[in-house]
Amino acid sequence: MKPKTPPITEAEWSLMSALWDENPLTASDLHQGLGKAQDWSLATVKTLLSRLVAKGALTTIKDGKRFLYRPAVTRAAAVKEEGRSLLKRAGKDASSPLIAYFMKQGKLGLDEIQSLRELLDDLESGQSNGGAR
Repeated sequence: MKPKTPPITEAEWSLMSALWDENPLTASDLHQGLGKAQDWSLATVKTLLSRLVAKGALTTIKDGKRFLYRPAVTRAAAVKEEGRSLLKRAGKDASSPLIAYFMKQGKLGLDEIQSLRELLDDLESGQSNGGAR
């Protein structure tokens, strides 16, 4: 069984996104590339990384005196969990307005539009298994 995707805070998403794009990275790498833009000290970056490791979202590799960080969960799994959490908080009958909002805000490519059409067709014909795509 794969590990459960933990809840990730907004600040932690910034670090996870950087690590999904490129890994492994050190705390110093992340501070240089992201921490300065966010006006975070190296200590803040290390604190956020420690929290993500404790949650099971990151793994570490000892490299001499430093640690290399690598995601333990995929971006897709984290996004799916975030969506599940949002739907739960938004409550009953929130799916349609949320989907409409995201579709209007996002810049969908032709491939994404086609995938959405296929998903809607599957849902309409009762073939979907609840979004396990």
